[in-house]
Amino acid sequence: MITKWLEELLLLITTRVIKRL
Repeated sequence: MITKWLEELLLLITTRVIKRL
């Protein structure tokens, strides 16, 4: 499903933002 892919993508972006802080 596309929702699962979106969820994983969101998780990746969030992790990158947290690492930047």
